[in-house]
Amino acid sequence: MIGDVVEEKLKNLNSQQSVQEPILLTRQETAKLLGVTLPTLHEWTKNGTIQGVCIGTRVRYRMPDIESALKNINNAKVKRR
Repeated sequence: MIGDVVEEKLKNLNSQQSVQEPILLTRQETAKLLGVTLPTLHEWTKNGTIQGVCIGTRVRYRMPDIESALKNINNAKVKRR
């Protein structure tokens, strides 16, 4: 249910952005989009569930990385049931 809403939002964002522009989201934006807390996002970044990009001292997340992490997370939830 949440995954469907997030995927729809991601599709809307993708249709609004051109292919040439890299979409980088902040930690807060990414956590909100995935529906998790900042500590959870930090853990996922540390264990490789989602790939973060360091820009100076800041961490940003690419939209394709967020989409693939979302698919992996949803697949893991389905497998557990």
